[in-house]
Amino acid sequence: GIPLTIDHCVLWEEFGPTIELNLLSACRQCNKDRGRMQYEDWLNSDTYKRKSQNLPESIKRANLDKLNDIPQIKTMLVKNIRSR
Repeated sequence: GIPLTIDHCVLWEEFGPTIELNLLSACRQCNKDRGRMQYEDWLNSDTYKRKSQNLPESIKRANLDKLNDIPQIKTMLVKNIRSR
């Protein structure tokens, strides 16, 4: 029942592509709290640990499994970003 936002695993500001492999759903507050933090750092942060206490184990596992996608995502970094 919580509205979700779209977040980039490899940050958009670091040329992470807007492709399905690199997109995550997150509540607005978690997205804001993560800010420009690296995904692995976010998963290890006290804030994530506190907020994820009520998540099902399957979601926590999926979040950790996402770390395996990062090397592949980084091979697809966007080299030229045009201003909106």
